[in-house]
Amino acid sequence: MRSLFHDLLQNKQHYLQPLESRLQELDDSESLSVTVAHAYATLKALLHSTDELSILRHALGDIQTGFVNIFNLQKHSTEPASAAIFTEIEGNLANSEQQLAQTLSGSNRNRNP
Repeated sequence: MRSLFHDLLQNKQHYLQPLESRLQELDDSESLSVTVAHAYATLKALLHSTDELSILRHALGDIQTGFVNIFNLQKHSTEPASAAIFTEIEGNLANSEQQLAQTLSGSNRNRNP
C-alpha cells in the first residue's frame, strides 16, 4: 500500500510542472505549487497513519475530487495544450482510482470474513 501512495505522490508532482508551465504561458501569476501544497501535505501525512482503511478512503475521495476538478477545467478550456494536459491527468486519475478501489475492496474483505 505504501508503494501505491508513493506512486500517487509522484503522479501529483509529475503534473505540477506542466500545469505551472501552462499557467505561465497564459500569464497567470499564481503558483500552482502554492495552490496544491495543502493537499500534497495532507496526503503525505497520511503515509504516517496506521489506519489503512481510513487512508484508502481518504485517498479515494482525493482522487474523486480530482475527477470533478478536471471535469470542470475541461468544460471551460477550449485551447488544445491545456485540454491535452487535462486529458492525460484524467486518464491517470482513472488508473489510480481503479488501483485504490481494488485495494479498498481487498481491505474490506479482509476485515469482514
